[in-house]
Amino acid sequence: MHVTTQQIDAVLRKLDIEGYIGFGAPEDEYESEAESIAQALASLDETVLAEDTIAQIVARVWAQSFNLDSAGLALRQQAFETVARDIRSMS
Repeated sequence: MHVTTQQIDAVLRKLDIEGYIGFGAPEDEYESEAESIAQALASLDETVLAEDTIAQIVARVWAQSFNLDSAGLALRQQAFETVARDIRSMS
């Protein structure tokens, strides 16, 4: 799937899952997560890449970056699905 880091970063900034940008964090707050997501997506076959797969990738990256447990991931699941839907619509 060819979606750029910049495109994913724009989605993450817009959604601001952690609320950091809303509290004044720099605009590049989610850049490393966007890069990790873009790299993971680039390695997958676009024809079989469904929204739930993208959401799982986002959740995995988020868990690692923000040290989240299953409860923290569950609280953000809807946001991960929104990110996945937005990313999938770019392809």
